[in-house]
Formats: sequence, C-alpha cells, structure tokens
Amino acid sequence: MRLWLVVAFLALAALLRTAPALAHQTSLVSATLSVSGPFADLEINVRDVDLGEPVGGPPEVTPGRALVARSGERATRYVLARMTVHNGAAQCAASPGPSRVFDLEPTGFTLAMTARFRCARSIDTLVLHSDLFFDLDPQHRLMVELRGFGRSEATILRRESRTARLEGRVATSSAVSEFLLLGVEHIFVGYDHCAFLLALLLGASALGARDRLGPRGAAREVVALVTSFTVAHSITLALSALGVVRLPSRLVESAIAVSILWVAVDNARRADPPSNRWTLTFVFGLIHGLGFAGVLGELGLPRGASTAALLGFNLGVELGQLALVVVSLPALLLLAQTTDRVVDGARRAFALASLAAFGAALLGAALVTLAGVPGARAATVAAIVTSAAVALTARWGFDRGVRRRGALALAVLASLWLIERALDRPLFGGVLG
Repeated sequence: MRLWLVVAFLALAALLRTAPALAHQTSLVSATLSVSGPFADLEINVRDVDLGEPVGGPPEVTPGRALVARSGERATRYVLARMTVHNGAAQCAASPGPSRVFDLEPTGFTLAMTARFRCARSIDTLVLHSDLFFDLDPQHRLMVELRGFGRSEATILRRESRTARLEGRVATSSAVSEFLLLGVEHIFVGYDHCAFLLALLLGASALGARDRLGPRGAAREVVALVTSFTVAHSITLALSALGVVRLPSRLVESAIAVSILWVAVDNARRADPPSNRWTLTFVFGLIHGLGFAGVLGELGLPRGASTAALLGFNLGVELGQLALVVVSLPALLLLAQTTDRVVDGARRAFALASLAAFGAALLGAALVTLAGVPGARAATVAAIVTSAAVALTARWGFDRGVRRRGALALAVLASLWLIERALDRPLFGGVLG
C-alpha cells in the first residue's frame, strides 16, 4: 500500500510538471496518520514551494531553507489549524511535535512535520478532514495513508473530497476498562454531581447526632438515598445513551443546578430531612443521569462494544460515588457527634487540625498548578472542604456550623451554576467548573 502511494505521488508530480496548460505547479503534500490506542500520530511532508504562507510569508514566494528551519513549529501550527482528526464524531485535541528539513535531489527541500492527536478514548473510527492549501490552490492534492487496526489504507484528498476514514473495532474488555476509568474520572471532575451527593450526605449525617437516629440510623438513610439516586441515573443514562431520550444540554445542566439548590435550601431550613427525600432523590437522579449521558455522548460509544462501554461507564460512576461516600460519611458522622459545648482544649485541637488540613490543601493546589498531577485537583477540593467542616464544627458545632452554613454555601454555588447555565455564560472566567 505504501509502494502504491509513492508511485502515485511520483506519477502525478511528473504529469503536473510537464503539463504545458498549467500556469503554476500544483500543490502536492504527503502524510501518514497512525492509530495507537487513544492517539493518532501525524507525519506530513510539505515541499519548499508550498511553505511561504505557513512560515509567515506570501504564498507565492518560496522561503529559504534557514527560515523554514527556524519556523518549523509555526508551520506545524498552521497545518493543524487546517486539519482535524475525529474519533467517530468526537474531535481529538492536537499538539505539535518536532519538525525537520530534508534536502531533495537535485534541488529544493521539504519540511517534515509531526503532531499527535489525543482522543478522549481509544480510537475505533479514525476520521481525517483537511482544508490545507485548498484556499490557495484549488488543484491541491493531499496523499494520505491511514494506518491502524492491523491494516492501512491510502487515498488522495481533493477540494471536493477532503475527508478520509478508517474504521476498526475496540475489544469488549478494553471498552469496559477504559470507560470504567472515564466514569470514575467524571465523578471527581464533575463538581456538580459531587455537590449534590454532599448535600444529601449533609442532611443525612445531621441525623447522626446523639439526640436523633445516631450513626447507624444516619448510615441507613444514606444507603437509601444513594441507592435511589443510583437506580434513577442508571435508567436515564442508558435510555439517553441508546437514543431513546434526548433533552437539550442547557436544560439538563440547569436542572442539575436546581436539584442541588433545592436540597441545599431544604437542609438549611430543617434539621431532619423529610421522610420522602429518597423519592425526590430518585427524580433528581433521573436528571443527573441525562447529565452523565451528555458526557458519554461527547465521548462516543465504540463500534461493536457500545453495551460494554455503557456498563463500564455506569460502573465507574458508581465506584466514584461510593468512594466519595466512604470517605465523607464517616467524617461527617464523627463531626455530628460533637455537641455545641465543645471544651476549649478540643476547640484548639480542632482549629489546629483544620489549619494543618487547609495548609495541605493549599500545597496540593500548588502541586496541581505546577505539575498537573492527575486527580489531585479533586483531592485538593476535598481537603479544603474537610478542613472547613472541622473549623466550623469547632467554632459553632455541627448543626450550626456545618449543616446550616454548609447548606448555604452549596445553595450559593448552585445558584451561580444555575445563572451560568441558564444564560449560557460562564462566571468568574469559568472557574466554577
């Protein structure tokens, strides 16, 4: 297949060079795009006569070798601005790689550029679309070879046919494991879902105070709420992912913010959650499931393994929820056992622990910023929330400090999310997530 590509390239180049009717040389570019898991690696070769505009000069002027050697990254970004790679319908993010100038015989040179496209999941349908040079030369040809899934296919892209496609399949086991991790990741970066669960835990853990149901009763309440939420969002996640139910993303995201606001305000109003909160949680779970499905829609389900991927993603969401509950609930129940009459020594101990946790959280935030540690952002947020809960309990006790003030904080956050989503306009530079 590669031999066919080289022969066709040389034959077409010779034909165009010798055609007397042509007033200029037709632009010819060769490229390969290779699949490896969630990555697609591009290698593209552009001749000197086509490098004028990519390196910042006029398109009709052939740049010198030294200028091209200095402008390799600029030329690569020029190419990437006019090429896209998709995994099915989901676009993949591009990052430029190294470039190198090669001399040609007898004269001239070519710039070999590389780039990597990163997709959200393993590639099963590779789609390359190119608008490169068609605005400068309607006769431009891009000779591209797509490699992946144990085979390669070569094609020539023209002005009227600018897309190349290579289809494969993802193994069922790979789909399950990959989408399971994506589900876990979504819980820890989807702060609205975490906020909703935290609002439920705050209300239920208030029952753990000594004069109410106690820790066991509060734990049973949490099991009922989380089960209701899980069953509900699993239903709408499956229905939406399979195309049975579809709602506008803006409406779904706004409704998710309303669900957080509702539970938070209810927590602030009353010390004991209503006995039928699990039914309301079920209704809100249906809405959150549509939100999960929106994320899954952006990722795209792999061909031939859509059911396995759906199950893996849902299982990942459940594991992420379980991790949040297992970590948060014991701490909240422990704080709920603290009365408003905490002795001075205990207050100081709580305050010191809070200060230490907050310092650790700030350090974690710095590490995230400087090193981009994966998953550390969620851990940093959790550390800040925990330290704040300890400090509020030490100052006002659990009921006044954590339940009421925590509920008010969640209500404010949910209100800001609602404004953002209803108006489709991010606030504070989009830092709210």
